[in-house]
Amino acid sequence: MGATNHTANYDLPQWIGTDKPTFLGDLNDAFLKIDTGMKTNQSEISGATSDAGNALAKATSAEQAVNTLTPLVNTASENASQALTTANNAASTANTANTNANAANTRLNTFDWSASTSLTKPAGTPWDSLEVYYSHNSGLYLLNLYGVIIGSFNNVDNQISNNSVLFTLPSSFPAPAKTREIYGGILIYATVNGTPLLLPGILKINTDRTCVGECNVTQEKWYFCYIQILVNTSSWY
Repeated sequence: MGATNHTANYDLPQWIGTDKPTFLGDLNDAFLKIDTGMKTNQSEISGATSDAGNALAKATSAEQAVNTLTPLVNTASENASQALTTANNAASTANTANTNANAANTRLNTFDWSASTSLTKPAGTPWDSLEVYYSHNSGLYLLNLYGVIIGSFNNVDNQISNNSVLFTLPSSFPAPAKTREIYGGILIYATVNGTPLLLPGILKINTDRTCVGECNVTQEKWYFCYIQILVNTSSWY
C-alpha cells in the first residue's frame, strides 16, 4: 500500500510501520516531486542572481554617473559664483558710470553763458561813451569782453589816459588771485610823434575786478579804445 502520511509542502510520502510502499508507485512519484521542486528553486535562484547582477550593474552605473556629475556640479557652482561676482562687478561699474554721468550732467548745466551785461564808465570819467559788454562761462572758465570806449576826437581833456581804469567787472565774476595781464586785449587809437596810429595794448584785470588799459608804445592820450577778448581763466583763482 502507499504512504499513510505526506509532507505539508511537497506532498512527499511518509510511511508508518504497517505501510507497504512500492518503488514504482511511491518513490518515483516522490523523487519526481523533489526533482521538480529543486529545478524550480534552481531557476528562481538563477533569476534572483541575474536580477541581483542587473541591480549591481545599475548601482555601479549610477555611481559612475554620480562621479561624472560631481565635478560638473562643482564646475557649475564655480561658474555660478563667478557669474555672480561678474554681475556684482558690472552693477558696481554701472553705478559708478551713473554717478559720473550725473556729475557730468551737473557740470554740463554750468556750461551756459551768463547773460551779456553792459558795463558802465567809472565815476568821473569825461569820455564821450563806453559800450563794453561782459559775459562769463563758469563751467568752461571763459571770460568774454567786447566793445569800444570813445574818449574824444576833438577835446584832449576828454580823451582816455594811459594806465587808467576802463571799467570794473561784475561781482559775479570770480576775482583773480593776482593781477592778470592780457597782451593785445585792447586796440587803441593814439598819436605817436604826431602820427595817429592803431596800437595794441594790455588789458590788466586786478584782484578787485578793476580793468586797466596800458600802452607801452606811447604815453599820449587815446582817442578811442577797442576791447575784444575771450580768455580761459581756469588758472586765475
